[in-house]
Amino acid sequence: IGEGEACVFIIGGLHGDEPKGTYACLELIEYLSKNENLTSKYNFIIIPLCNPDGAKEFKRRNYNNVDLNRDFYTKSQPETSSIINIFHKHKPIILIDVHESQGSMPIIIYANNSKSTHLANFISLKNNVQALLAADVGQSANFAEKENIYGIILELPGLSWKYGNGTIIISSIIETLDLYISKEYKTLSIN
Repeated sequence: IGEGEACVFIIGGLHGDEPKGTYACLELIEYLSKNENLTSKYNFIIIPLCNPDGAKEFKRRNYNNVDLNRDFYTKSQPETSSIINIFHKHKPIILIDVHESQGSMPIIIYANNSKSTHLANFISLKNNVQALLAADVGQSANFAEKENIYGIILELPGLSWKYGNGTIIISSIIETLDLYISKEYKTLSIN
């Protein structure tokens, strides 16, 4: 979705028992289809459901009993291999992986590179969302770190409907990302 040069890659449903990520991605597609400001600047690649077998059975793991969010280093599963192939084809500036937690507030888990750290702190301040460093266990954020792009995992609160299916917070984060990138590029062009 969109005609901009910079690509934003968003995935949901890596864990089949976390449906809010999928719902938020589907609703985000509708939101973006009505937002010319963002779609004129960015090209959004959105995969709402990365683990259809797990979702069908409402299980965390895929058909082969593998946790896909621990498979971004080994790439042993067709789902993660496909995600990585799409990633390399489109060369995004950020990877956003949308999950669901058992908490009542959203959390951002960010890749361990300076780009992601600065972005996560900016998002945290602008949206009042807790930001935590990702453990190095082969998650999507770790993959983004190795590719030297922005990488965040957004944990949507499963125990709260304050944010609906999560579209409220994910759209706010994308608007904040746009603000951050605009400021970053202005700073780079001044120097």
